[in-house]
Amino acid sequence: MRFTDGMLSAAALLLALSASVAQAQSNGVSLGNVSAGVKSNVIVPLMLDLESEEVRVGRIIATVGYNSNIATFDRAEKGFLLDGVGGKFKATAKVSGENSEIQVEILTEGEPRKPLRKGLTLSLIFKINENAELDTKMPLTLSNVQALTLSAGDAEPKPVQPLAVTAGMIEVLSPENVPFVSCFFFTH
Repeated sequence: MRFTDGMLSAAALLLALSASVAQAQSNGVSLGNVSAGVKSNVIVPLMLDLESEEVRVGRIIATVGYNSNIATFDRAEKGFLLDGVGGKFKATAKVSGENSEIQVEILTEGEPRKPLRKGLTLSLIFKINENAELDTKMPLTLSNVQALTLSAGDAEPKPVQPLAVTAGMIEVLSPENVPFVSCFFFTH
């Protein structure tokens, strides 16, 4: 049997979706893996995975580490899932040479307070520096990660345990490897 490009793309998409479904069997916070050429912007998704709707997360706190010699943090944009739950966020960059970081806080507000939904909560937008070394991979670390439950009445929020944490990566492509058209499905 001869495979066409369309068949291979469909197979790759099915494989990626299967991996995503397998990951969603636990509670977790994850960053995506993306790639682009120098002087390009990349969007790194920050995802929330929940094993069931019974897990009611009201706040996520995390530190994202990156190398500012390779990429510059531009801004964060909230995922559309935050709109329906009164969600807001803060993303504050602290640039310190190679060991730079972004302090991230995502939470819901309002009465009645609604939980965060699983899926894309935040997009972190980076610009790959002009002098970044080609064909290199920059790890995006996740540390100090907490997903806290909604507080009920006088009860204090509790950390969701166990919580899977998956780091991400930005790959700097050489010009001949940069695709003509990017595809959202393969950026996370």
